[in-house]
Amino acid sequence: MTIEQKEKLENIFEIIKDQLEPGIEYYTYETNRTRQSFYKITDGRIDNDVPEVIHWKNQRENLKGTDLNILKTVYETDEDLEPGKMNFFTLSKEKGFTNKAVDTKLIVELMKLALLSDIDLGSGRKEESFIKVIPGKNPDKLNLDIFTKIYDANGGIRDSEFAEVEKYLDCLNHGLDKKLEMVYTFASETNVYIQTVPEIPGLTQLYAPIEDLSLDASDTEKVYEFLESWSDAKIAKAIEIVNANPDLKADIEKRYLNLIKLRVGENAGLESFAKASLIRKEFNLLNGKHFDKNFISLSYFKEEECQLVVDFIGSLVLNHLDINQFKNKAESAETESDLIKIYSDAAEMVKKGILEEAEKNPEGWFSKLSVKFANLRVKDVMFEKTSFEIPNSPQLKAFIFYLGMNNKGSVYLDVFQSYMKELTEFFWFLPSVPQSSWGDTSLALPEYTLRFERTVTYKLGDGKRWKSKIFPEKTAK
Repeated sequence: MTIEQKEKLENIFEIIKDQLEPGIEYYTYETNRTRQSFYKITDGRIDNDVPEVIHWKNQRENLKGTDLNILKTVYETDEDLEPGKMNFFTLSKEKGFTNKAVDTKLIVELMKLALLSDIDLGSGRKEESFIKVIPGKNPDKLNLDIFTKIYDANGGIRDSEFAEVEKYLDCLNHGLDKKLEMVYTFASETNVYIQTVPEIPGLTQLYAPIEDLSLDASDTEKVYEFLESWSDAKIAKAIEIVNANPDLKADIEKRYLNLIKLRVGENAGLESFAKASLIRKEFNLLNGKHFDKNFISLSYFKEEECQLVVDFIGSLVLNHLDINQFKNKAESAETESDLIKIYSDAAEMVKKGILEEAEKNPEGWFSKLSVKFANLRVKDVMFEKTSFEIPNSPQLKAFIFYLGMNNKGSVYLDVFQSYMKELTEFFWFLPSVPQSSWGDTSLALPEYTLRFERTVTYKLGDGKRWKSKIFPEKTAK
């Protein structure tokens, strides 16, 4: 704490101390994920019934007649904290402001307090969360796969991607020297416990679920269930069985190997399945509102989210189409009618193959998404503030190919304030050349490689006139 900050807090305390309750301690803290206004603890739960001067409703206001703001002074700066760091302050009528040291014990206590406080007394609700740390590009920022089950008093069960304790996990991971792998929490009205990998002696128990790992190669349906179970132990058992059975291995590789290679690397094999398979939040993204009815919306998608879309849809196509062979056929076509016939035959084959493969383990994430995308008629693809900086690759070509699979008309690409590197030459191979609008961004029509002429229609922003251009462009004599 700086001398200036200490002096300001002492001044603030002199102004507000008579408004504080005697014998009560108030708490406030901030992390890179959250800033918690002052609260007290009543009967083991968070209680926001605090004096008006420190109530969250007044946290933006300066103290009357001064230029002093309590929370701004406590945290000194509006800059985000580094991941894993926490500032924690207490306040009482007797001791004033105290900057408390933060350790793993405090973090676990805060997690338990948050869990218990979230369950309303008399609700009968119970909640358990499974939070897995997924290795990501940035080791300082946790990539979390969260699955929460909420059990209502009436017997209903709901799923959620939110966990009450997730805002503390950067700090917990920091306290464990970035070795956190798993967090399991359970909460009811009267009981809370936390399990982790690794175990935190004296604070948490080791998370070690008991799972039935009995599996036989003859039960192929169960092999697929194990692979798509989101259980590391079951996935490892399934891979062990698959590797010992060549025919089964060939079927498994046909289904998953393209996706594994796209997400892990060209040299990756089934041993990388756990690393390559979709986590729950990725499945939920692909199965959600961004891909619905007759459109794909990549609006506000970051590069890694765009890459997920391209990799998964691209892998579905690549499972049933030799992309280079198709490219050669398309570029050998003498007329537009020839191209349309080549594309239609290929698209029909791809769709049939995807749906046939989806019959295996129909309740698994791979089949559910396969059916969805095989039947999705894409009329519009929306890019708004999207980072679609995907380099030209087989999966990107396959993704562009996919856009016309259920739509013989022209796909409309709406591009606004987005970054886009490539649409690939496959842009020209669709049954109808896509129409496109480019607002506050650069026009990015790909290289033209066909033998005959095609016309593209586009406009440079909403409210602008449509333009038409014939390709290949004629060179000036």
